[in-house]
Amino acid sequence: EAEEWEGSPTQPFRSEAPAEAAAPKPKKKKKKKEGVPDTQSWTNSDPDPSSAERPRSSTRLRALSSSEIRPRMVVERFHRSQLDPGLVCVSDVEAPESDLFRQLYEQVFHGAYREEDRDRGRVILVTSARPGEGKTIVASNLAVIGARVPGEGAVLVNADPRGRGILPAFGQRTPTEGLLEALSTDRDPTRFVVRLRLKELDVIPLGLRGSNAAELIASDSMRDFIENLRQVYPRQSILIDGSSVLGAADPLALARMVDKVLLVVRARKTSKADVEQAIRLIGKSRLAGIVLNDATEAA
Repeated sequence: EAEEWEGSPTQPFRSEAPAEAAAPKPKKKKKKKEGVPDTQSWTNSDPDPSSAERPRSSTRLRALSSSEIRPRMVVERFHRSQLDPGLVCVSDVEAPESDLFRQLYEQVFHGAYREEDRDRGRVILVTSARPGEGKTIVASNLAVIGARVPGEGAVLVNADPRGRGILPAFGQRTPTEGLLEALSTDRDPTRFVVRLRLKELDVIPLGLRGSNAAELIASDSMRDFIENLRQVYPRQSILIDGSSVLGAADPLALARMVDKVLLVVRARKTSKADVEQAIRLIGKSRLAGIVLNDATEAA
């Protein structure tokens, strides 16, 4: 029989009644032009606006508590047989590898910044030189650690249209809308949240793949999306799992939108030349650090 983990009890979601429409004036009412909104402001609680109805520059979001965010899906239990073996921070919190991820989390999110300046270093892109170096598992473990930090929490975003995805690592393989739909429709990012009951961990999956996925991720819409996440999640660590930097342009564009970049390389696989080229493309000043994955004492 599969072993299960169960998180904290489900928190109630508060539904808000839509605002009543204002009564029309009895005389000399000007006919509203089709497609022109009544107001230029927008918040999370408003109905889904289309990009034609809401100019991008007028987006205003407010910070939300965990109970105010209404996820698209909530995952309550995790089966050992379905978890990726690399998710040690879920399956074995006492393992030495879990301690190493705790140390890495502290170094990345708290080591370089004073507490009052932490907002300048809480949006991190996790990438690699080449595919297959373990960046998604590193990002996922760090997000699990961040979700358990009291007073913080974590948001994990899948921005890699070439990889297998984040949710499959947690045993969830049902396709669902996510980042790409948020970018193409300019909608509130919280409408695409999948909540994992691992304390406070919200995941925004990639979404349904399309031919223009890389262009959307490299666009100004992605920059706005990240800024919206900062507003909605004002205390959480935000980790973005991007594509590998060698051979793709969108992760390099992402590197200019985030606070820092964490580069993952795999021992005995990634060449020194690839590491050096990746560092040159990202820029040393943008690096939060380099993670040597799958390392042994001999390596």
